Amino acid sequence: MSGVRQWTMEGAEFSSTYRMEGMYSVMVVMAAAAGCSCSALPVRVSPHASHEERLQAAHNLLSESPLIDGHNDLAWNVRMFLHNKLHSFNLSSDLTREKPWMNSPFSHTDLPRLRKGQVAAQVSLPIFTQPWLDRAVV
Repeated sequence: MSGVRQWTMEGAEFSSTYRMEGMYSVMVVMAAAAGCSCSALPVRVSPHASHEERLQAAHNLLSESPLIDGHNDLAWNVRMFLHNKLHSFNLSSDLTREKPWMNSPFSHTDLPRLRKGQVAAQVSLPIFTQPWLDRAVV
């Protein structure tokens, strides 16, 4: 079973072709990896803990164990909006206040938010490394 998904944003057209079998395989692998990583990092917080106590426990965990983000749209949006011309972009800016980023339904990440969330690394692979996707999309 395969399908095509298309959408437009700020005058740019995006399309991707995928096979559901490949997507299911990736989801199974990701679920297994998430299960392994979650079981290795127990966090004990009282069920009666306040929001601040829970937030502090999360910050403590993130300071001891690096969070590696396997997907966020910052790299993709830099490519789409700036055509990879980083010299014309302030990496420290809050993108919730900058056009076209603020109008994009796919722009939920900027460096200030990544730092606040204590993301240690972000991995972004070229789309053609995914065997179920059509290389023509790249």
